[in-house]
Amino acid sequence: MFSKINIQKSLGKGIVLLPFEEKNIKETLKENSLNLTVSKWAWKLTLSDMPQETIESGEALKQQKFEDARYCYIATKDGNGYIVLEPFSTTIVITNEFLAIGNSIGGTIHTRVGTAALGVGHISTMLGPSYMGRLSVPLHNPTNKPICLKVGDQFLSIIFHRLKTRIKESNHTSKSHIEKFTKWGIKLTDEQQKEIYQEDLKDMKTCVAEMNKSKYFRTYKHELSWGYRCQRSVKNFFKQNKIFICASLVLLIILGVLFPKLPYIKEIIDILEKLIKPL
Repeated sequence: MFSKINIQKSLGKGIVLLPFEEKNIKETLKENSLNLTVSKWAWKLTLSDMPQETIESGEALKQQKFEDARYCYIATKDGNGYIVLEPFSTTIVITNEFLAIGNSIGGTIHTRVGTAALGVGHISTMLGPSYMGRLSVPLHNPTNKPICLKVGDQFLSIIFHRLKTRIKESNHTSKSHIEKFTKWGIKLTDEQQKEIYQEDLKDMKTCVAEMNKSKYFRTYKHELSWGYRCQRSVKNFFKQNKIFICASLVLLIILGVLFPKLPYIKEIIDILEKLIKPL
């Protein structure tokens, strides 16, 4: 299982998250998981009625079909957007985030506690190695009341795992499972397909390149580097011990005046003065 540190080290390498923004990563990256948020793309699925004789004849699975799915997004006067999970229904919800993972990483997807507490049926499914795309997740409302989820709110947690042996073949269940939308009765507009599918992101290389375009991601990775953290620790030490260092400098100056021939006294004073100046 990946810890927060493992996830951070893999960002831009084995794990790609788009869009990569300060708000996203600070709010969604937890101690051992990455949370994803609700998008405006959601459809209620409805199975067609199945005649009793079809079920009894054993032909039900062959003839089982979906009716046209209903778009579940609503915009309110306050400028917010919500998706509505109708009572006793299953709704396909697509994540805001586009996720790509390497061929040696897999994961499991789980409902967040806050979402499950609303009455949403618990989700537990897998994320295969080499997956690339937004996630299409079925949410179940087993209650007799509608459940509203605000667009942008976190509703899923992904826990990553390292495979002992990397896979060679690509993952065929990618790009938000769009290939299954027709079967589910979901009809996308050209604009929706373009936004969800993101055809320009064809492989891991292009996904990493897109992530590196983010100025915040480059800054984020720099701040995680050993050299930057070491430099920051030294600065914090001197900030927290400024009085002690000033007192030491005064003492050394006095010693320099009283005993000018003490070895390295001038060099030590110069070093301390340089450290104090930026403080």
